[in-house]
Amino acid sequence: NAPPLLPADRTLPILVSFSQLRLWIIDRFQPGNVTYNMPLAVKINGEIDLAVLEKVFKALVVRHESLRTTFYEEDGEVYQRVRDASDWSVVFEDLRDLNETARQERLGELVVQHALTQFDLVAGPLFKVSLVRLSNESQVLMANMHHIISDGWSVRVLLQEMVALYFAFSQGGDASVLPSLPIQYADYAAWQRNWLQGEVLEEQLTYWKEKLARASARN
Repeated sequence: NAPPLLPADRTLPILVSFSQLRLWIIDRFQPGNVTYNMPLAVKINGEIDLAVLEKVFKALVVRHESLRTTFYEEDGEVYQRVRDASDWSVVFEDLRDLNETARQERLGELVVQHALTQFDLVAGPLFKVSLVRLSNESQVLMANMHHIISDGWSVRVLLQEMVALYFAFSQGGDASVLPSLPIQYADYAAWQRNWLQGEVLEEQLTYWKEKLARASARN
């Protein structure tokens, strides 16, 4: 049976998970490859308080260690480094002074540039957010992150939390509107690597090799 998932000892270096290791290896062969980018662009109608929006995303970066994690290699092993959130910020671009044609052209350029961000897994950041103002009541929110720190399910959670925090902060509330997170992804990675080794890992590998061999034979 798998051991319980508990917070890892943060005084020790924490290895990446096996899925993160795969993405790290791919990036070493093709640094800056955008294949594993996870871009998102959402048009928002209505007035947006830019100060509140930035506060929301800073709170999310503080809340989720993965959003401020970078990676490094030492003695043949790859580790996670959870960084401080103080240097992280939202990028704002104001297109309200442009005419409609120029505004749409510039917006298209920005969306493409944002989606094709070349992430540096060592230097970071691996999560970037921009807000483009088209008018006083129309804007486009763009977010992009590398798959090594997120997945499709996590993006949905992030959007839900963004909305909850925006409403809370707009009404004078704070981040306590969201439940605390006793376990972070680094804790999971440490749990996985501590468990899946030796005989346990060999059993798992044998099981899946047999499954894949049977699947291959049927095809």
